[in-house]
Amino acid sequence: MNIVFRFSAEGGSASGGQRQGSGGNRPSSSSSSSSSSSNQGSGFRHIAAVCAVAVIVALCSAGVARADSPRSLVSKGNAAYAGGEYDQAMSAYEKAGLDMPESPLLYFNKGTVYYRQQEYGKAKEAFSDAAAKSKDQKLEARSRFNLGNCAFRESERQRDGDLKKSFESCEETIRHYQEALKLDPEFKDAAENIEIVRLVMKNLLDELKRQQEERENQQPQEQQAAEKLKELIKKQQELVQQNMAVTEERQQNGDSQQTMDQMNRLADEQQELQKETDELAQSLPESQPQQPSPADQAKEHLDRAVDAQASASDKLDKQNTEGALPDQQEAEKELKNALASLSDQQQGEQGEQEEQQGQQQEQNEENGESGEQQEQEEQPAVELSEEARDILDEEKENQEQRQLRIPGGYRAVDRDW
Repeated sequence: MNIVFRFSAEGGSASGGQRQGSGGNRPSSSSSSSSSSSNQGSGFRHIAAVCAVAVIVALCSAGVARADSPRSLVSKGNAAYAGGEYDQAMSAYEKAGLDMPESPLLYFNKGTVYYRQQEYGKAKEAFSDAAAKSKDQKLEARSRFNLGNCAFRESERQRDGDLKKSFESCEETIRHYQEALKLDPEFKDAAENIEIVRLVMKNLLDELKRQQEERENQQPQEQQAAEKLKELIKKQQELVQQNMAVTEERQQNGDSQQTMDQMNRLADEQQELQKETDELAQSLPESQPQQPSPADQAKEHLDRAVDAQASASDKLDKQNTEGALPDQQEAEKELKNALASLSDQQQGEQGEQEEQQGQQQEQNEENGESGEQQEQEEQPAVELSEEARDILDEEKENQEQRQLRIPGGYRAVDRDW
């Protein structure tokens, strides 16, 4: 049985029997694309809506079919999809797939369902299968396009947690759109979305650069905090030893005047150390909520140390030296944990710098420059991968050609990185 499919954008008409291209009733993203170039600060919410503008669903042509035929099942699936009943749509496509297990169109339709359910990993698998199995360049191009949409959605999700991964997902997004354009040079949405994602990539680079500058500004403060922490740890250790000695003295000889003086002095010194610890915690730089830093982790440990020291001070005031000892030991542990949080970060950054220097030296040796003093250009705060540079360079070279291919063209986006 031959089933005739046609392509239509969401919201487009499902009527008509001949296969056609991606035009017709599909909403266009061109107006939003041009406005994005002048509103880079408008945020990802606007850009994401543009990038997802044309998740295309393959529709079955109208016609008489058995109730259980693949054509009928696909039609039911499409109707359910149009009504937002995505589970029902998937069920219908799965049943149709029993008779057409290798149909790229069914994989495509499953991908659109997964996309609407925000299961982007499964959607990518389905669109990848559709692209691999399709012998129709139009369908393969649209599968690649939708793969780009999925990658962009993943980039959105990663933005609050890991900007570098978000940037890498944008690179993947552009690769898919480029593949769609190679298969269909007239695919205007893919060309426009490339420009939009490039704006997102620039915003991400700006944010990564800002974060790195912030980290560089924080490093001197963190180094000073680490030195101060070493002092506090030493003081807390001394107070622990003093308490153990006083406790032992009390157990052996009772509370003499000398022992009482020692307990009062111990309580005063513990209170003073608590004050110093709290001041250090307040002095640590704060980072953005979505990008916690080692200083934030150190501050959490310091806050817990302050609580333990306060409890120890209260017990020492009441001459409960034995009960104060566990609190003092807990405070010492938290101070050490705070120091470890700062030290691990500094060692990690030093290791990255040494690795970069080693890679640069190897490159110089390969170029015959190892024995000469080379004048190095200032490196950007965030290094682009070679693949990212290739993407941006290729877009710069091919932009004019795309404008000639696409009626009306699209607005060029200035690049300053």
